[in-house]
Amino acid sequence: MEDFATGLFFFCIYFSFVCWLITPSESSVAVAHATPLENQVPAATAPTMSDYAAAFAVEPMPDLEAQGQELRGAEKLEVIDVEKIGIRKARKIAKQLKIRQKVNGKDQPLGWLRRQIQKRLEEEPQTTTVIVQQVLSAA
Repeated sequence: MEDFATGLFFFCIYFSFVCWLITPSESSVAVAHATPLENQVPAATAPTMSDYAAAFAVEPMPDLEAQGQELRGAEKLEVIDVEKIGIRKARKIAKQLKIRQKVNGKDQPLGWLRRQIQKRLEEEPQTTTVIVQQVLSAA
């Protein structure tokens, strides 16, 4: 019980000392109010649009037609909504993409499989899209 009381006593002393250090003294508060407004340095002017334009460099949009040239010779890729793929189809796609379906003997959930398929679609869109289309059309 004495240790608790001693600890509480020293905590109160320490807390009071820190509060005393943090609190501004009355003389500095009085000096801040006593200075006339004419003698103060004017505040910085509001930023202008040119300041914002310099801060944020605007890059032109990439040419979408140049990106589409990769697909001209090949078959046009469809947009695949991974969120609509069911568990059985997701497992078939994962098997063909060689995505691990079990970790420590437990099957991975559907959400995890969908994220992995989406990640693979972003990394290798052409090969993955062909595999996904084959699985979805076979059903």
